[in-house]
Amino acid sequence: MPYSTSRASTDVSVAQALKVSLSVNKSWFTPGDYLVAVARVTDAYGNPVANKEVRFYITDSYLYWIATETTDMNGYANITWTVPWDIGGDKLPCTKRYIQAYAMPESVGSDKIPVAFAYPTRLSVSTDKKTYNPGEIVKVSVKLEYNDFGTWKPLAGRTVSVTFAGNTQSASTGSDGTASVSFTAPSTPGTYSVVAEFKGEGLATTLATTLVEIITSQPVMMFITGALVLTPILAPIIITELGKAIR
Repeated sequence: MPYSTSRASTDVSVAQALKVSLSVNKSWFTPGDYLVAVARVTDAYGNPVANKEVRFYITDSYLYWIATETTDMNGYANITWTVPWDIGGDKLPCTKRYIQAYAMPESVGSDKIPVAFAYPTRLSVSTDKKTYNPGEIVKVSVKLEYNDFGTWKPLAGRTVSVTFAGNTQSASTGSDGTASVSFTAPSTPGTYSVVAEFKGEGLATTLATTLVEIITSQPVMMFITGALVLTPILAPIIITELGKAIR
């Protein structure tokens, strides 16, 4: 049995070959920081593609949309995103994620750029007094805290270093976030900085500074019947006759 000839047709479109590049202003952030991401869309020949929709995402095992922008005449799309405390119901601090950009509607993605999110930290440093004589013991106290959703809490079990007059000591914070070290005041009078540092576990470094003054305690001379002695008073006393003194 013969069959007749038939024909069918449909239209298909070939998408433009695109490339999306992406850069980020830094590699780690804390809540409240500004994450600046710049994507550029080009065609197969490296020419910029204007008026292209670009979607920006934070990724791990999921895609979290954070912004959409349109490329300019040079193919660039820029966003500034204020880092929140959480995304998708998950805390951001103490996590490592990726940021990625997609040209739409082709869904051509950029390479993933790793970014880390940290808790904000702060240090305070103090000394037992502000003025010391050469050779005295300088007692330094440091307190380390981190910000958890707007509440500052002690950060325990972390190493802080303290530098004074060219010497550095390290100590671990206790359950209250404090640590203590001691130094010997230098022999040269002057004003010295006490600098406490927390290196932020490979991310941000937190610093705190206070000043102390090393003074010279000059002995004052007292003359008694021709003998030279030393006394800590602040002005010379001359004994002239029995029980009477002239200042």
